[in-house]
Amino acid sequence: VELGVPARYAGAVNLGDMAEIWFDYDTETRYQLPVTFIGNTIDPTNRTFTVEIDLPTELNQVKIDMIANVRLRTERIENAIVIGEEYVFQ
Repeated sequence: VELGVPARYAGAVNLGDMAEIWFDYDTETRYQLPVTFIGNTIDPTNRTFTVEIDLPTELNQVKIDMIANVRLRTERIENAIVIGEEYVFQ
């Protein structure tokens, strides 16, 4: 899977970081896979850099040019208190 990540996250993505990947044909199945490549240039047209994640060969139902949904962790804050959006009021 190849994706473009906004340049502002260039220092936040590292080789081996785990990504969550799923496909629209099966939104219930999610895969936790490591980042295997990080590009070293920024695309000037959209200000992104390339990140690649290798899929296991047993995922034979995935076809070339299918769209994957990918979630990367860009920040981790130790001892943070998390409050659900439904509890935040203006």
